[in-house]
Amino acid sequence: MLVQQDAPQMVRVALRSAFPDLRVVSELPDSWASASAPVVTVISAGTPLSSVPWAREQVLVTAYAGEEPTARQIVAKVDAYLIDPVRPHGMLVTPAAGPDIVRDRDLGCFLGATTVQVATQRR
Repeated sequence: MLVQQDAPQMVRVALRSAFPDLRVVSELPDSWASASAPVVTVISAGTPLSSVPWAREQVLVTAYAGEEPTARQIVAKVDAYLIDPVRPHGMLVTPAAGPDIVRDRDLGCFLGATTVQVATQRR
């Protein structure tokens, strides 16, 4: 039986390795506030294309920061890192949507988001 790999976790591992000073998680901590250090969340946005040996999963990467330039800078660097074909991630990453920067009035912060498509072999 061939099982789809956990693409969001693979992206989290790659980002933690590339950006050790950046907190990369699967969910925004309840204690996070706009005055806190920026946080990046990485979650699945669905699997639009799948075959027996491969799965292509959409992965949403969101940077939460107190200021717009910080959110923009983080998501731009993360996006550039992920879609760089020279980087050996063990997965094929291509751009899907974004980056987009929006203000979240409820959280009182800015979000920088990008979506990438991650192709992995089933195992």
